[in-house]
Amino acid sequence: MPRPLGRRLAGRLAMAQRRVLGRWATPGIIRSRYRRHTARTLDARHPLTMTDKVYARMLLMDRARDDSITPLVDKLLVRRTVAALVGAEHLPPLLWSGADPHSIPFDALPSPAVLKPTHLTGHVRVLTEATDRTEIIRDAGGWLRENCYRASREYQYQNIEPRLMIEHCLRDDRRDGPIDYSLWCFHGTPELLQVRDARGSVRAFTDLELRPLDVYGPHTPLTAHLRPRSLPRMAELARVLSAPFEFVRVDFYDIDGHPLVGELTFTPARGRFRFSSDDWDRRLGFLWRFDPTTPVLPPTAPDSYRPHLLPPLPQDGLSAD
Repeated sequence: MPRPLGRRLAGRLAMAQRRVLGRWATPGIIRSRYRRHTARTLDARHPLTMTDKVYARMLLMDRARDDSITPLVDKLLVRRTVAALVGAEHLPPLLWSGADPHSIPFDALPSPAVLKPTHLTGHVRVLTEATDRTEIIRDAGGWLRENCYRASREYQYQNIEPRLMIEHCLRDDRRDGPIDYSLWCFHGTPELLQVRDARGSVRAFTDLELRPLDVYGPHTPLTAHLRPRSLPRMAELARVLSAPFEFVRVDFYDIDGHPLVGELTFTPARGRFRFSSDDWDRRLGFLWRFDPTTPVLPPTAPDSYRPHLLPPLPQDGLSAD
């Protein structure tokens, strides 16, 4: 249903305020957020904990204008890297992409389908035969005017070309959408699994043997229907996709025992983790051998990790633009 007028106006006001605070304000914003979150002063050159290192990565990327991973957080472009490295069969099927919401081919889409922007996080609309098309076009047009960087101050999102994409609606046995399975990878090695659902009713961390870890405190028991049947294959794919990086979270879906790659996340939660103890923050930070002098994607990495240099996928050529 449409958002209330008050919420739409508040959103536009917040967007205008973020535009006023340009890149010049980012270092202060990041340091202030870190101080509020930890009650400490950020030492970006010598970070120790997981929280420290995510905030340090954000600050140093912005300072160096490091856009080495920008193509990898573009939800459309990253498909080329996934296909090149592990195969297109591990991608959700793409139905359409474009930059004009008026060009969405509603009549040609299966029902349901999933619309999302390529440059933002947390924005998804499920399209069905009953969808209010006017509302979808209006909301999608609003997405195209947004810039994730202005709110998050994660530099990798600043220069993504705003576009829209529509994928098949993935289904497992859950009414509210498939479970997210995220492998936290350090230096090419998956170390732990995070399990979440769209409503927040499922929340768990495990090791790769699916033994529970109290990373975020009380967790959802992983009953049989929550355990990913494709976890061994997920881990294999994550090792390949994470190989050049000090740290990256590789997000998957498990659909009928087959893993599909969702996205790559380099600064999860913007560092605002809810660890159950300082010990977990330190333990995960210890796994990350942080080098403040190199880009997030090292210059020596193969071009297969630079999707903007790869040819478009044949199945991703559906476009109105």
